[in-house]
Amino acid sequence: MILDRLKIGTKILITFLMVGIVPLAVIGSVSVFKSSESLSEQSFEKLKIVQEIKKAQVREYYTRCLGDISVLSKNYALSEALNRFPMLFDEDGTVNMEGYDFYDTRYGESMKLAVTEYGYNDLLLIQANGRIVYSARKAPDLGKSVLEGPLSETHLGQVFSQGLEGVATTDFMPYAPADNQPIAFILAPISVVDNMTQEARVTGLVALKLDNGQLNSIATRREGMGETGESFLVTRTREGAVFRTDTRTGKAGDQAFFACLDDASAQESGAGTYTYKGEQQLVSYGKLGIDGLDWIMISKIDGHEAFASVRQLKTLIGVVVLFGIAAIVCVGFLIARSITRPINDIAAGMKDIADGEGDLTVRLKVKGRDELAELSHWFNTFINKVQEIIRLVSESAEKLNSSSTELAQISHVMSEGADEVSTKSGTASASSEEMSATMQSIAAATEQASANMNMVASAAEEMTVTISEISDHSDKSHSITREAVSQAHSAAGKMDTLGTAAQEISHVTEVITEISAKINLLSLNATIEAARAGEAGRGFAVVANEIKDLASQTAGATQEIRSHIEGIQNSTSETAGEISQITRVIDNVNGIVTTIAEAVKEQAVTTQEIAGNVAQASTGIQEVNENVAQSSLVSHSIADEISQINRISGETSSSSARVSNSAEALSGLAMEVSDLVGRFKV
Repeated sequence: MILDRLKIGTKILITFLMVGIVPLAVIGSVSVFKSSESLSEQSFEKLKIVQEIKKAQVREYYTRCLGDISVLSKNYALSEALNRFPMLFDEDGTVNMEGYDFYDTRYGESMKLAVTEYGYNDLLLIQANGRIVYSARKAPDLGKSVLEGPLSETHLGQVFSQGLEGVATTDFMPYAPADNQPIAFILAPISVVDNMTQEARVTGLVALKLDNGQLNSIATRREGMGETGESFLVTRTREGAVFRTDTRTGKAGDQAFFACLDDASAQESGAGTYTYKGEQQLVSYGKLGIDGLDWIMISKIDGHEAFASVRQLKTLIGVVVLFGIAAIVCVGFLIARSITRPINDIAAGMKDIADGEGDLTVRLKVKGRDELAELSHWFNTFINKVQEIIRLVSESAEKLNSSSTELAQISHVMSEGADEVSTKSGTASASSEEMSATMQSIAAATEQASANMNMVASAAEEMTVTISEISDHSDKSHSITREAVSQAHSAAGKMDTLGTAAQEISHVTEVITEISAKINLLSLNATIEAARAGEAGRGFAVVANEIKDLASQTAGATQEIRSHIEGIQNSTSETAGEISQITRVIDNVNGIVTTIAEAVKEQAVTTQEIAGNVAQASTGIQEVNENVAQSSLVSHSIADEISQINRISGETSSSSARVSNSAEALSGLAMEVSDLVGRFKV
């Protein structure tokens, strides 16, 4: 995954951004949406309030007009004027202006006051036959008939009959006598009571002529509606919807094209967003509810202006979000840096230990009490323990190297001693073999002497020759026995030396055994410390096991050497005893040979003693023969024992060589351990 390739700082920063930006974006979006919705509702509510106020003002105005027409229709002066003014007109509608001015002065002041005071366009008095007999402004329609001629086609002529029956109203429509300006009429009948019958009789009606000035002043008042906000009246005619008041872009009477008119025709009031001339408009509409008038009050404002506060809010929220993101990035960066810096320090320390100089003296700074500080603390503790382990292993490796060197020297000395023992035992074996051969010669000589002694009686004349031969053999035997005595003493001395060497070798094997035990204990400690070190101590565990195996092999070889040395010591002791016996026998033989030599000499001096001495010599020779035979057997035994010593010495030398090889291997392992430990700086 991509996240697996990112560093912790980047992940933390991304996490902060996600945790910060997502809620911030959601809150900002919701705030914008809710605020837009709220501001939109406020805009619509404001439009609705304005529209309701305008409607109320128009209804109030129209109600006042109805009140005015009602009061005027019941005014006695107007009823009297309606009876007087018709007399001033001819049948063709020509008016006597002099008389008209007279009656106008008499009756018209109150009517003119009503027109000017309440803002009406004009006030008309119309006879029941349809002739307009009074106009407060003396308009062009004065004297005209609303039932005949052009006026009969106007909305005044169309509603005249209704006005005779009660109050009637018309919508604003173009009125020709007013230059086709939109004019509306409110009509009310004027009645007089017959004095005879006391019944009311309609004599005509009063009509208030309304222009859209008052409505414009009401609808176009735009206080608090902004630059594009406005209100206006719209009504439907057979020709279509038209404006009843002026707008920012049109005049009263212009065609009105609003999509909301369809909705406004179907319901009393409402609001919505519509498009007018390609621009979005917020519109609130409502019917005025005036009888006879299909008037709709519309209040609108351009969407651009209405939602300006929304745009400002969006901009503000956007700025806040950007500052929030910047703050989150800064805080996230600082926090990520505070987290990753100790981790990077730990990684750098571990990398230096793994790939660099292996500096175990480096320690992390512990700041604060958070998890990273705790991690740094335990990392320093771990490095302390590793440093102590490496230091102990280094010291143990040095001791092991020294011990292996000493062991190699001892094994070398032991090998030299074994070689010397082997050499001396070889010499002793050769001497014993020579002694055995001599003993065999002595036995043969004694046998021959015995035969000669048996032949003495029969061959006296050969005595001299025999005695001479005996003398020669005696001298030779004497020489041999002296040499045998010397060799026996030498063999005894060598056996003593061999015993001493065996004792020294035994002491050496004890030292080797103690060293092996110490090495085993050291390897056990190294194995335990390596197990504590985990992966970092696996190499130390392998080295410790190798050292342990070598120590075990050394102990085995030492034990074998010890057993052989003990055999050598036992054999040496036995051989020394037997050599002592041989020495005594040879001494006896030497004495006998000496005696024989003396006897032979005596025989040479005097032959008279031959007979007596022959018997004695025969007996002595027999004893010599027996002793020589025994000496021959002993010499053979000595030769066998010395051969055994020689074999054991060879085995000792071989074992010493193996011990030396093991010591060299142990020294090599110690050097490897020293090299491994040397990679670390403690």
